Amino acid sequence: MLPFRRIITSSKQNIQPSVTKIASSDTTVFALMSDGTLYSRGSQEFGQMGIGNIITQTKWVLCNTNVEDLWVRV
Repeated sequence: MLPFRRIITSSKQNIQPSVTKIASSDTTVFALMSDGTLYSRGSQEFGQMGIGNIITQTKWVLCNTNVEDLWVRV
């Protein structure tokens, strides 16, 4: 389950970003949102999330913004 409840307010319209693509390896899951944000959770053994540590993430964390596409090499 993806717990994304963030609302973007723009020009008096509320827009909730939706998941546009999901990619996973054996131990890590990435979700690309319609607003270009990239979230992930899972194993961080090799720093594959790119968030500056190697701690396993049990909750969704923001990894990057302005992402256009997503793929995972397994």
